[in-house]
Order: sequence, then C-alpha cells, then structure tokens
Amino acid sequence: MDFQEEVGIEVSGDPYNESYATNKQYDAIQAQIDFLSGDRSKIKDLLKPTWEVAVDEYIDNKSRLQNNPPNFRDRKDMKRVLRIASTFAASLGGSSIKVGNSYLLSEISREDARRWIEEQLQAGRTLPTVGRDSAALSAIYKTAQWEYQQKDPELGARGNPFSGLRDELKERDDLAVRKGQRIKVSARPWSPDELDQLKALLPAMNEEARLCVKLAMFTGARLKDVCGLMIDELELNGELDSAIRIEGNWWREVSKDSIERRIPLYGEMLQDLKDYVSTKDFSSDQKLTPRYAKTVDSAGSLSNLLNQRYIDSFSKDPTLKPHGFRNTLQAKFDAADTPNKTSGYLIGWKNQDTVGMQKEYNKQGYPHLQLLQVLKACHAVEEWAS
Repeated sequence: MDFQEEVGIEVSGDPYNESYATNKQYDAIQAQIDFLSGDRSKIKDLLKPTWEVAVDEYIDNKSRLQNNPPNFRDRKDMKRVLRIASTFAASLGGSSIKVGNSYLLSEISREDARRWIEEQLQAGRTLPTVGRDSAALSAIYKTAQWEYQQKDPELGARGNPFSGLRDELKERDDLAVRKGQRIKVSARPWSPDELDQLKALLPAMNEEARLCVKLAMFTGARLKDVCGLMIDELELNGELDSAIRIEGNWWREVSKDSIERRIPLYGEMLQDLKDYVSTKDFSSDQKLTPRYAKTVDSAGSLSNLLNQRYIDSFSKDPTLKPHGFRNTLQAKFDAADTPNKTSGYLIGWKNQDTVGMQKEYNKQGYPHLQLLQVLKACHAVEEWAS
C-alpha cells in the first residue's frame, strides 16, 4: 500500500474488492520514465519552458491558427523562423545550438538579445535584415510568455527582451543612410521605357507567369496576392461591370500590409482573363494559376523568374523590381491627379484613409463606375515620374 501511494496509485475499497486510480504524482513519474526512454513530450509540459520549447510552441500555434495544414514546418516562412531561432540558440550557447536550446526562457536577458544582434552584424548581415529577424525572435518569446506564464511565474513578470530592438535598428539604419554609410536599395516606379521592355518579353513567358505579371501591372497588387487568386474571385462580365476581388480565401490571406479590395476590369486585361479562363478546367483546382499557387511561398519562384531571366536581360539596376509595379501604378495615379485616398484603395495601401474607405464602401456599396473611370484615366497616362 505504501509503495503504491509513493508512485501515485490511489487505492480504495475493502481488501477483497480494491480499485485503483492514478494521480498527478503517477503521471510525473511516468513522464520521467518516458523521458529516459527518449520520449520528451510529456516531461516538457511539467518543466519551465526552454528556448527550444518556445520555438516549438510558436510554430505549433501558427499551425493551429491555420487548422494544422500538412508539412507546415517545411514552409519557407517556418524554415526562416527555425533558422533565426537557431542563430539565437547558438549565441546563447557559446556556438552550441544544443546548449542554447536548453536555456530557460526566463533566463534570457536583454543583454543576450543585444549580443546576438552585434554577432549578426559582425557576420555581415545588414541592419534591416537583423531588425526583421529580431521581430521573429520577439514573436517567439511573446507567444511562449503568454502560454507558459502560469508554469513559470518569473516569466510572466518579465518584459520581452527583444521588445523595441527592431525600432532601434531602424534608427541606426536611417542614420547610416543619411551619412552615406549605406545606399538604400528599394523598389521604385518603372519608367515608361522599362515597362515597355518588360511587356515586349511577355510572349516569351509561360502562360501563367504572363497572366500574373499582367495582373500585377494592371492592379498594382503584389505577386503573392495575384498568384493566390481563386477563380471565384473574378467577375468576368461586360466592360462596365467586371471586377477582380483581392481578398483572403481558404488557402491564403492578402499580404499583411495590404487591404482587401475590389478592382474594376476592362479592355485588354478583361479579355485576357476571359480567354485564359475559357481554356481551363477548374473543377478539381479552383486556383487561377496553380503553377504559382502550390504553397503560400510559390510566388517567390515567379519573382525569381522575373528578376533573373527577364528583368536582368535589359537592366542590372537593383531598384528595378517586380514590387515596383505598385510604385509605378501610384506614379501613374499621381500623374492623373487621382486623390490618394482613391488610388491607395485600388492599389491596396494599408493606412487610415484606405481602411476607412474600405469600411465606408462595405456599408454603402462600392462605386464601381467611379473606380472604373479613375483606373482608366490612370492607365491612359503615358508619362510619369520614375
């Protein structure tokens, strides 16, 4: 009897009709046995969280929010998280990822975070890149802090050691740019001549790439949003009542810094879509361009194709990027004297004006003909600032 109680087995009933039940003490002992056998899953739940546990929890939480899609850890964005988390573990562990992964989350300090930053910079990574990576580390810590603060009260009482570091790095980078220590390379509007050169290469592209590029130039939407379109997001009717909806669907959301919107279709773009759709069978796959919609990261392959095979064939300018289609459309809107509130909505800039406009339209109905007129004026522009 004493032995049974010591190992967490509760005995009840008379000696001739005993019943047995296990309690938390039994579960704890069993978890230790499993741990010695190589199964760490149960004992991890009884311990204060380590950095490795925090990383696992972050990825598992992301997966749960998307209904646990298969091979979630193999996605490009999750591989990036794992890579960044491993660099921090190596920093914590004095070059040993294994040692760093075993650190308790509540032991990680602001000094640890800053040391990792300086190591990354010394390794040749840029301030903006390290800033983006630090945001991932901050998200990992924040998720685990919320999840495990009851198991580790000290963790709940601490601040996030990565909080605000990305803003600091941005300030350092802005200063470096102002002093000429770094040349900032960002997407810019394409010139009319550059755009014509790319259009001349459209016939050489595969059918799906050609359609995605045309849609990106016409709508100003990011390649990720264009490649993620579903057939039911197209309204292919006449010249005055056709549209494309850039919105979240069952397999991907719109880019995080964009808004959902409805963009009029007309002319050549409308006819291109009608011709394309008429030759396809969408009964088994509703994705408009499945070649570039295999995963949420597939648009990256189209971006690489454009950069390496087509754009590089006529320009080595690092600021000439597919993302610049957005800037180009905005420059054309500016040349057509379009109010920023309207052009921002159509391109999908996420700010107070466009989000407010979106909400207003959702209540009152979209003024389709007004947006159609604005878009036609934009695409009629032949000269714009670039």
